[in-house]
Amino acid sequence: MKNFIRKVISEKDTKYLMIMSGFSVFLSLCRIIYTARNMYAFLLWNLFLAFVPWVIAKLLESKNFKKRIEIPVLIIWLLMFPNAPYLFTDLIHLGKNPFAPRWFDITLLLSYGMTGFAFGFYSLRTIEGKIKKYFRGINPFFIKAFIIYLSSYGIYLGRFLRWNSWDIITNFVPLVRDVFKTIKHPVQNAAVWGFTILFGTLLNILFFILESVSSGCDSSAVRVDVEVD
Repeated sequence: MKNFIRKVISEKDTKYLMIMSGFSVFLSLCRIIYTARNMYAFLLWNLFLAFVPWVIAKLLESKNFKKRIEIPVLIIWLLMFPNAPYLFTDLIHLGKNPFAPRWFDITLLLSYGMTGFAFGFYSLRTIEGKIKKYFRGINPFFIKAFIIYLSSYGIYLGRFLRWNSWDIITNFVPLVRDVFKTIKHPVQNAAVWGFTILFGTLLNILFFILESVSSGCDSSAVRVDVEVD
C-alpha cells in the first residue's frame, strides 16, 4: 500500500489535482473567515465525493488489485463518477448567499467546478484501459461518450431530484421508480433529457478537447526525449 500511495503521489495528474483542490479549499476558508458563516461548506463534501471515483480508478490501475472483484468495483466507480462533474452544477447557488462579493463567489464556485471536472477527466482517462479490456472491438471514444451522457443523467437525478449515489442501496425502489418514470414518460420529463443531452454534450466536448491537448503534450514530450537521446 505504501508503494501504491508513493506512486500515486509522484504522478503528474495527482499534483495538478492537489493544487486545484488546495486552491478551492483555500477560497472556502477565506470566505468562512470573511463572512463568519459556513454557507458554502457543502462544497468540501462535494469535492470529497469527486475525489472518490479518481481514487477508485487509481486502485483499479494498481498491479496488486484483485482481479476477481474488478467488475463490482468498476460498477461502484460508474455510480460514483457523476459526483465529479456534478460540482459544475453548484453554480446554481450563486447569489443565494450574499455575504461575500459576487466576484469572489463566482471564483469560488468555478474553482470547485473545474476541480471536480479535472477529477472526472483524470478518472475516466485512468479507467480507459479497463474500457478497452471489456469492450474490445469498440472505439473507446464511444464508450467514454456514453459514460459521460449516463453521468449527466445521474447529475440530473442528484441536482434536481435530490438522489445520491448511495441511494441505489438505501432507497433502491423509490430511485428505480423515478428512473422508470423518466423513461416511460419522456415528453412529460423533457427537462431530464434536455439537461442530459445538453450537459452531456458540453462535458463530452470539454473532455475531448482536454484529452486532445493532453495527448498532444505527451507526444511532444516523447519526441523531445527521443531527440535528446
